[in-house]
Amino acid sequence: MKKTRLTCLVALIAGCGAADGAPPDNGVHIIRGADDGTPRIDLTIAGEGLDLPTGTTAIIQIGTPSHEGERLGHAVVDVDAGAFSVTFPKVCESGSYKQKTVLFDLDDDGICDDGEPVLTDTDAVDGGPTVVVRAPSDGAWGDFLVGTCADFVADWPTE
Repeated sequence: MKKTRLTCLVALIAGCGAADGAPPDNGVHIIRGADDGTPRIDLTIAGEGLDLPTGTTAIIQIGTPSHEGERLGHAVVDVDAGAFSVTFPKVCESGSYKQKTVLFDLDDDGICDDGEPVLTDTDAVDGGPTVVVRAPSDGAWGDFLVGTCADFVADWPTE
């Protein structure tokens, strides 16, 4: 079992799964953000045409933990034939400028190391709630820009 999958399993056993204690849907974990009637939309992060080996781990973070009360999303998925797709249900307010970070964890140790691709996007989430990661071209990876390990939150909260 991959180390990142084991970490997720341990987190679930410790009670960090969905709000009802069940495992998160599709490996997605949504936390914080009061259900105050604010309309929220789903956000899909999709990778396509990536020159990464099948089985490469992508760690995806939605939101900024230091923003108190902000709804956050986290997922760990595998690249399969250069692609992946993960949907974060009701994680964004329409029109919000939400931090989106993707780490391709090439050595599968769950942390960001020099040389591992980190991608970021802070554009508003509007009508088309899908953000696409593509093979790099002109300094961008589709809708994402190249980031650094400083953009990746190593101690992502679990509640």
